[in-house]
Amino acid sequence: SSIHLESGASKEIKLDKYGMKGTQKVFMEVSSIGSIQTEENLKKLIDYPHGCVEQTISSVLPQLFLENFIELDVSKVKELKNNIAAGISKLQGFQRSNGGLSYWPGSFSTEDYCSAYAYHFLMEAKKKGYQVPDAFLSKLGKYLSAASNAYQEDKYRSDSKYIDFIQAYRLYVLSLASS
Repeated sequence: SSIHLESGASKEIKLDKYGMKGTQKVFMEVSSIGSIQTEENLKKLIDYPHGCVEQTISSVLPQLFLENFIELDVSKVKELKNNIAAGISKLQGFQRSNGGLSYWPGSFSTEDYCSAYAYHFLMEAKKKGYQVPDAFLSKLGKYLSAASNAYQEDKYRSDSKYIDFIQAYRLYVLSLASS
């Protein structure tokens, strides 16, 4: 159930005892922006049917930081760590010979935004102590650096703002490697 309280208001909540002793659990979410349905969204995040590179990263990147926002039991922490390690492993299957990542495993084209997004995730994962293969990370970093060096501003391209955004993001994630 959901209860909305105006600023400064209080409410006493009485809970009925239920279930067997030692198995009862209550989850309470407090938010100044309304319900964010943490448990439901966590389940969606973990169970997300990630097939492409972007979905894979979008599933595991937030899992790196969940412990900062919600209390997790030991089994959930272990599950998240396994998910993150599996995500790192899966991303290696997207790497092309030039070091960049494709959108789908085995695709021939390299996806610049997703390559930068993956590098961002991998750098954050490495900071948090996850095993990120050096050869994989180095090859991806070299690809991003070469793509960054090859960047040329072109105001007349229909997608110039997107290309500029990718360049800015590429430079940002490359800076993470030196910090």
